[in-house]
Amino acid sequence: MAQVCGDSSFDYLWDRQHDVALGMLRKAADLWARGRVDAVSSDALLAVLLRIYLSAWPAFGGVIRETRDLESWLHSVTTARQEMIDLRPNADASALGRLDGELSFAVKQWVLGDPESPRAAHAINAIEHILFSGKLTRRPPNPKLPASLLPHESSSVG
Repeated sequence: MAQVCGDSSFDYLWDRQHDVALGMLRKAADLWARGRVDAVSSDALLAVLLRIYLSAWPAFGGVIRETRDLESWLHSVTTARQEMIDLRPNADASALGRLDGELSFAVKQWVLGDPESPRAAHAINAIEHILFSGKLTRRPPNPKLPASLLPHESSSVG
């Protein structure tokens, strides 16, 4: 029997959040890979990702796709810790540390010059894995992609 995660509006909203988060991560990875390490901090990007995944989004509201760029998102957030407190005040604080660990690992690789090593899709899947396993989102990550980028972590969802 197939797992049901929600109705079509649930899937639509999740796809929208996923696509926006992936786009923001790719833009930041490009900046870091081009040597613009100070263009965005990893904490600020994590705050953006938390805002994207944990905020309430309008169901259909006529919005086909998100048009805000990375700079606009960065101006709409505070710190990752504050976003977590504001959006999920009862969340386990360890999730923030795990999210930071995954993103920091990826950033260290991207500043070496290749924005697709690690692949942004793998990095966002690791983020989604932590959000799901920490009960911060209801949608599981893609089981075909790594659940973590970290060398000592499991590379699949189990």
